[in-house]
Amino acid sequence: MSPTPQKLESALENGALTLRFQPWINLWTDELIGVEALVRLADESELPAESFLPTSGAHRLMPRLGRWVLEACCRQMVAWDEAGLKALKMAVNISLAELEEPGWIEGVGALMDRYGLSPNRFEFEFSERVFRHETPAFAKRLEALYTMGVTLVMDDFGTGCSSLGLLKRYRFGKLKIDGSFIHGMREDEVDRAIVRASVGLAHTMGMRVAAEEVETLSQRTELSLMGCDEIAGNVYAPPLEAEKIQQMLRTF
Repeated sequence: MSPTPQKLESALENGALTLRFQPWINLWTDELIGVEALVRLADESELPAESFLPTSGAHRLMPRLGRWVLEACCRQMVAWDEAGLKALKMAVNISLAELEEPGWIEGVGALMDRYGLSPNRFEFEFSERVFRHETPAFAKRLEALYTMGVTLVMDDFGTGCSSLGLLKRYRFGKLKIDGSFIHGMREDEVDRAIVRASVGLAHTMGMRVAAEEVETLSQRTELSLMGCDEIAGNVYAPPLEAEKIQQMLRTF
């Protein structure tokens, strides 16, 4: 069950939120190159973000939640940097409510400046549902992020009906293949063909291509043979606490 808006608002005010980080691995070098930030609501147990994001979006709490996530990511990146660890890229999911908030772009730039972090270390991920309400102002804000140096990522590629048009209209730097195709590609030739075609399309358009929810070594091997650039999933590690990412950085 999704928490109530009151519970989420209380969590924002009282520090009852936490982050987990999904490692992303470069398939060409087998190096840990980045993480995706995943927000959790902590009470008796940890609830994944998808259980309360619909609530936060419906009640206009998403911009506040997004600001909390981005600042927490900045603090963590600085902590890893100060520990002398390899600089990682940080992927953050961005909502429509954040994009529509007045002054959001300026706030993002000011936050990165305050923490001394280059925008090119950030990847902002957009699912296709974010683009259902495209406006000229919306397009300008994506262009401003691109100009700032943030990498734009098309998330959950292949699950909607207008992904190809979006790739043409916006300057994405990375395409993430939806995990549903990864799960089925060993048994389903259609899923395998979709993954292979997505890799080729991304590279032709000058984008990196990533696969999420990779669970097995056989999936990893096949994706490598197809030329996929990056993968994430339990074949390497589930979402981890910051301290465990730090341990990975010392060994990867």
